[in-house]
Amino acid sequence: MSVSKKCVVDLNSDGGLVATGFDNQIRSAIERYNGLSKVKKATLWITFCSFLQRGLSFITVPIFTRLLSTADYGSVSVYQSWEMVATYLATLGVTYGGFNNGMIKFKDDREGYTSSVAGLVLMLGTLWIILSRVLSGNVVALTGMPLTLVSLLFVEVVAKGVYDIWVSRMKFDYEYRKLVPASLVLSVAVPALGVIFVVMASDKVLARILSFVLVETAFAVVLGACMLKRSKTLYKWEYWKFTLLFNIPLLPHYLSQVVLSSSDRIMISNMCTAADAGVYSIAYSVGMLMTLLTNSLNSTVVPWLYRTLDARELKRVDRMSVSLLGALALTVIFVDILAPEVVGILAPGEYSEAMTLVPVIAASVFFMFMYSYCSNIEFYYEKTGLAAIASVLAAALNLGLNAVFIPMFGYRAAGYTTLVCYVALGATHYAFSQRVTRDKTGASALNGIAIWGLSFVFVGVSLVLPLLYPHPIIRYVVFAVAMVAAFLCRRAIIEKIKEFKA
Repeated sequence: MSVSKKCVVDLNSDGGLVATGFDNQIRSAIERYNGLSKVKKATLWITFCSFLQRGLSFITVPIFTRLLSTADYGSVSVYQSWEMVATYLATLGVTYGGFNNGMIKFKDDREGYTSSVAGLVLMLGTLWIILSRVLSGNVVALTGMPLTLVSLLFVEVVAKGVYDIWVSRMKFDYEYRKLVPASLVLSVAVPALGVIFVVMASDKVLARILSFVLVETAFAVVLGACMLKRSKTLYKWEYWKFTLLFNIPLLPHYLSQVVLSSSDRIMISNMCTAADAGVYSIAYSVGMLMTLLTNSLNSTVVPWLYRTLDARELKRVDRMSVSLLGALALTVIFVDILAPEVVGILAPGEYSEAMTLVPVIAASVFFMFMYSYCSNIEFYYEKTGLAAIASVLAAALNLGLNAVFIPMFGYRAAGYTTLVCYVALGATHYAFSQRVTRDKTGASALNGIAIWGLSFVFVGVSLVLPLLYPHPIIRYVVFAVAMVAAFLCRRAIIEKIKEFKA
C-alpha cells in the first residue's frame, strides 16, 4: 500500500500517519529546495515575486474603481500611459537594454558602472523636468494634464529608473534575498497609501498619483544612497558613453511598443472623455490578463526553441507552434466567456460597457504571442533589426487608425484598432521568420495554412462571443463543455509540456 493510501486510511482512525506523511512531504520539498543552486533559487523567487506583484496590482483594481469616478480612473490611466512614454524619453530605458551588457563589459568596476548609470538617469530626468517647465504651455497642451502632474510624472520616472537599476543589479547578482522583500513592500505600500490618500483627499487624481510618487521616491533615495555609498561615483564618461550608444538606437523599438500598449487611452482621453478612457482601461486590463501566461510561456519556450532550431528539427518547431497557439486560443476564449463576471468583480456598473470589448482586446494577446514566438526565431538567427522595423510600422498603423476611427465610432474603435495592429505585427514577424529560416536552412519553420486557419477561426469566435453575454446559462454550458474537453485531453497536454524538457 502506498504512503498516500495509508494516509487516507489513518484519516479515518487517529490521523497520526497523515501528519507523518505530510511532514515527510514538507521535509522532502525543503531538502529539494536547499539542493537548488543560487541561480535556480533566484529564478524561482524572482518569478514568484513577479507573479505576486502583478496579482496584487490586479487585485487592487476593484478598490480604486469604486473609490474613483470613471473620469478620475481614466485620468489616472492616462497619466500612467504618459509615464510609460516618459520612461523611455527621460531614461532611454537603460534598465531594459544594455545594463547586463555593461555588467559584463565593466566587470572590474560593476559598482561604479551601476551608480554611474543611476547618475545618468538623474541627469536626464533633471533636464526633462527643466524642459517641461520652460515649455510648460506646449507640454500641458500635448499631455492634457496640469503642469503639477507633468512635474510629478518626471519625478516618478527618475525614481523608478533608480529603483529599476538597483533591481537589475540584484537580478544580475542573484541577490533574491534583498530583491524579493523590497519588491513586495513596494507592491503593498503603493496601493495601501493610495487608498488612504484617495479616501482623505478632495482631488482624488492627484492623491492617487502622489501615492505612486512618494513611495517610489522614498525607495529610490534609500537604494540610490546605498549604491552611491559603495562606489562614490555618479559620473564616468566611459560608462555614460557606452549606455547612451547602446540605448539610443533602441528607442524607436521601445517607443513603438509603448505606442501600441498605451496610445489608445491617451487618444481616447483627448478625442472622447476621461470617463471613456476609464471604461476602456478596465476592458484593456481584463483583455490583457492572459499576458501573465504568455510572458511566462514565452520564457519557457525559448530554450527549447533554440535547441530545436540548432538541431534543424523544423517539423518539431512547426508542430509545437500550432499546439501552443491552439492551447492559447482556447485559454483566451475561456476567459472571454466569463468576461461579464470578471468585469463585474473589478468595477461597478458604470464600467459594464467594457465587457463587450474584452474578447476583441484579448484576441490581441494571441497575436502578441505569435509575434514573440516568430521574433525568437529571428533572434536565434541574429536578425534583431527586423523587430524594430515591425514595431515602428505597427505603431504608425495604430496611431493612424485611432486618429481616423475613434472620432467616427467613439472609444470602442480603439479595441478593434489594437487587434488589427497586433494581427499586422504577428503577420510581419511571421513573414520575417519564414524568410530568415528559408535563407538559413532552405526550409520553412512554420505551417502557414494551419497557423492562419486557426487564427481566422479564433478571431471569428472572439468577435461573436459578446452575443452570448446576455445569456449566462448558454455561456456556462459552453464553458463546462470546454473544461471537460480540456480534462479529457490532459494527457496530450502534459506530453507537450514534457517535450520542452526533452
